Amino acid sequence: MKLLTFLGTQRYESVIYHLPDGREYETPLFPEALVEWYQPSEVFVFLTPAAKKHTNWVTLRDRLEPKVKLFPVDIPTGRSEGELWQIFDRLTKCLKENDKVIFDVTHAFRSLPILALLAASYLRVVKSIMLQAILYGAYEARDESGRVPVFDLTPFLSLLDWAEATARFIETGDAKPLAELLHEAHRHPWKSTAVPPQELPRHLQKIAATLENLFHALLLAQPLEVAEYAEILTKQLRKAAPEAEKWAPPFALLLKRVEESYLPLTKGDLNMQLALVRWYVELGRITQALILAREWIISWACESMGVDFLDFRKRQEVENALNQAVQEKIESGGRSILEKDSPVLYRLRDLPAFRELLDAWCAIRELRNNVAHCGMRSDALSSKNILTNARKMLFKLEKLPLEEADR
Repeated sequence: MKLLTFLGTQRYESVIYHLPDGREYETPLFPEALVEWYQPSEVFVFLTPAAKKHTNWVTLRDRLEPKVKLFPVDIPTGRSEGELWQIFDRLTKCLKENDKVIFDVTHAFRSLPILALLAASYLRVVKSIMLQAILYGAYEARDESGRVPVFDLTPFLSLLDWAEATARFIETGDAKPLAELLHEAHRHPWKSTAVPPQELPRHLQKIAATLENLFHALLLAQPLEVAEYAEILTKQLRKAAPEAEKWAPPFALLLKRVEESYLPLTKGDLNMQLALVRWYVELGRITQALILAREWIISWACESMGVDFLDFRKRQEVENALNQAVQEKIESGGRSILEKDSPVLYRLRDLPAFRELLDAWCAIRELRNNVAHCGMRSDALSSKNILTNARKMLFKLEKLPLEEADR
């Protein structure tokens, strides 16, 4: 395990640092306490030119060299953006893939604690470091006897995770990162022996599981499952508000936003399915939009004729009839060219919105095929044109009167 720490030029008073688990150590130089408690294999001490010449470094070096491998790291004072990037670069070069790391910001100065916090968050992703703790000996919080509490700032890194997960949810509708954070927020108090059983969270885990199920249903364009899980989620969110405020404060701020996002999806009817197609288009999830739009047209036709849109055989009959109508439109200007029209096609032609129905079917059929074949055709549309045509396709769907389909 590696310890990354900072040292300045202040006069540090000898105090008793103490951890929440009861361990204590008296020293003027906090890194010495960390070496005693955590037994790192290597210690990297970041020093400005002035700090490297100071007696603080001489004292720390004399105390630690017999116990651990000690590496001084020269850094600038951080008086400019360029110097801060140099410090960041030297932080990262001390670490390798999968290193176990403790960051200590107790004796850091000016903006360095913030830089260390951000660097730790970044390196968790880029170098897969296993962050054991970000520690701060809070001298200003010492008690009357001079005992100084040590705070672990690692949980505050989760704010960055929550911010990223929230942005992803708002921009793309993907709630899976939120679900993962809720799982962790639920597990953390359950691992602690200090939380009374009656205060342990009960709903956060359930919300996380529902969000995951909802994510997969949305990813696979399964509107009936989406409706089922969206309804469950909205009920769970209302119950979980007190728990979220206590155990997942960042999520508590999101509760209303999440509920408002999924509330329109709680019914599996045609209105909800069209809203889902619109949602897919707005978020750029065009493949799901086209898959669902095609099925929505068939469902609209089924309901318009008073047929159960979940009856697979009836759906096939409607699909065949629509394809026959398209063929007639292309080859003979809409006149029947087959010896016998299907009974379903006769019924479709009787619908007042048949022309709009056929127009929407032609649009979705060609666009969906273009996407489904992954551009493997000489007349393939460009990605830009697919996006443009998807919006035009949505407009055609919205022209179909839902009151007729719901009668």
